[in-house]
Amino acid sequence: MVVEGWAQLSDKTRADLRHPKNEGFPLALQEAKRHIHKGIVDIPMVMRDGGPIQYGRPESWAPGLARLVMDEILQVKPLRVRITDDTLGPDAAVLLPDGSVDGHFGGYDSVLGCAYSSIRGGCSYQEDRCVLFRDLFSDPSLSPAQRLEPGISFFGVYDGHLGSQTSEYLVSHLHANFAAELRHKKGRTPGDLKAAVRAAFKRTDEAFWEEWVKEGNKQNPKHNSGSAAVVVVIRGRDMVVGHVGDCRVVLSRAGGDVVELTVDHTFENEREVERVK
Repeated sequence: MVVEGWAQLSDKTRADLRHPKNEGFPLALQEAKRHIHKGIVDIPMVMRDGGPIQYGRPESWAPGLARLVMDEILQVKPLRVRITDDTLGPDAAVLLPDGSVDGHFGGYDSVLGCAYSSIRGGCSYQEDRCVLFRDLFSDPSLSPAQRLEPGISFFGVYDGHLGSQTSEYLVSHLHANFAAELRHKKGRTPGDLKAAVRAAFKRTDEAFWEEWVKEGNKQNPKHNSGSAAVVVVIRGRDMVVGHVGDCRVVLSRAGGDVVELTVDHTFENEREVERVK
């Protein structure tokens, strides 16, 4: 990943960044200048709270940090991020166009917007829940141990049945468990995202079961409650989908093509029957 934009920094911005409290920035600036090539510069730092906290070539960063540094903190515009490595592997053609792409593909600009619509249907009350985190880093409920780098989006739909207790539990816990798992794995690759999603589902299910057992059937209002669930995690150009039950995700392209990204976990699905035998 390479970023254009250093030449657009104002003298005042450069002076502010050389302030003693930002010790180490001149070294980062020198390193950046050494990598100038045809007007494109690698930015070897990560900024947070007004100062550099980490140095390294951009390819060692999680997607989104380059944009956070240049566009959000240094306020350098326009920012152009060129992604030259295909992190999705051979399956990328299913989701994304071939070749490198110029534009905002890191962090928040990977998701231009998000919204949801919910219909109660024939139930006496709404049993379903959903969560939308365009940037999971901004969730104030996450503890310091769960806090992630900016630029990871998390969306979840929880299809409750026989009560909303399970879907409400998922709203409070599944994304937090994902954040904790990904932080523990120090995830940088699509494989790490996938492993963190899988581990979060397992961890949430086990924790919910432990609470259920403590209260027992008669005293527990959620002893019949359950929920299907599907989550979508997006970081840069990487997207991971995880689901249990019959919640579905489809990918819709601008040209009208639709790609199904999930397979129902029901006994009406012969593949699922074979899987659980």
